[in-house]
Amino acid sequence: MPAKRDPLPRQVLLITTTLLIVIGGIASPAMAASEPRSEPSNTLPPVTVYVSETLDISDVQLTAGDDIDEDPITLRQVDGNDSIAIEDPTNANFTGVDPGLYYVGEDGDERPEIRVVEPRVTSLLLREGRGQDVTNQTVRSITALIVRAEYDFVNADRLDVTIRGPDGEPLDLNPQSARITRSGGRISVYMADRSPGTYTVTVQGSDIPAGQRSATVTIGSEPTPTATATPTATPTATATATATPTATPTGTPTPEPTPTATPTPTAGTSSTPTPSTPTEALGNGFSVEFTIIVLVILMLGIIKRK
Repeated sequence: MPAKRDPLPRQVLLITTTLLIVIGGIASPAMAASEPRSEPSNTLPPVTVYVSETLDISDVQLTAGDDIDEDPITLRQVDGNDSIAIEDPTNANFTGVDPGLYYVGEDGDERPEIRVVEPRVTSLLLREGRGQDVTNQTVRSITALIVRAEYDFVNADRLDVTIRGPDGEPLDLNPQSARITRSGGRISVYMADRSPGTYTVTVQGSDIPAGQRSATVTIGSEPTPTATATPTATPTATATATATPTATPTGTPTPEPTPTATPTPTAGTSSTPTPSTPTEALGNGFSVEFTIIVLVILMLGIIKRK
C-alpha cells in the first residue's frame, strides 16, 4: 500500500494564496474613473496624457533626473517640428496638441517625457428597454433608452451623457446618473413621455472633450417595412403535342399482268393456227388450252396410223 503523502505546510499555502491575490490585483487593475484625474498616477517617463486634457504634470520625472517642477517649459516633438509652451505645468492644457512623443527642451536631451494620445470612444450602442438595438434607427415608441459605451481613456476620465431632443434642447437628466465610469458601462433614461422626433445621444469625457461620440434614435413613426418581392410564378410549360407521324403510304405493288388467254378459234372461222414445229420445246408462253389442242391432234394422228 503506497505511503500517504504529507499535506503541504500551512506556510506554503499561505504564501501561495498571498502571491495569487497580489498577482491578480496587478493583472486586473480597477479601470474606472468617476471623476477626471488631476495628475498622472504614474510619473515615470514617458507619461501618457490625452489630447484636450488639462492636468498637473509638475511631478513628471525628467529623463535627465529631477522632475518638471512648476517653472515654464517647452515640449518639443521627438519625430516632428511641433512645440508646446507650457506656462504653468501644474495646469498644463493639451487641447489641439498633435499626438506623439514630446521631450522637455530645457532637459538637455531628446528622450521623451510626455506621450500625447488621441482619446477615443470606440463604441456607442443605444437599446430600447427590451434590449432591441435602436442605434440610428426609427421606432414607433420607446419606454426606456439604454446607453452603452466603450472608451480607451477610462484611467483618466469618465463619460458624461447628454441627450438633445428634436428642438435641439438638452433633456433634463440627473447629472449623477447620466455618466459612465467604466468602459462597457451603461445608463438608462426614461423616454415614455417624450415627444416624437429625433433624439441625439452624445457621450463625452468630462475633462477630455476630444473623446466623444454621438448616435441618434427617432421616435414617432413606424419603420417602413421593406417590401418582400413576391416571387413570380414560373409558368408551367405546356407540353407540345407530339405530332402523330403521318404514315407513309406503302406503295401498292403493281399487280403482274394476268396473261390474256388466246381466244379459242370459233368454229367457222377461216383462219387456222399454224402448228408449232414438233422439235421446238413448249415455252412458258403457251396456254393450257393450246397445249390440250396440240395433244388432241397428236392423239388423232396416232389413232389414224393404227
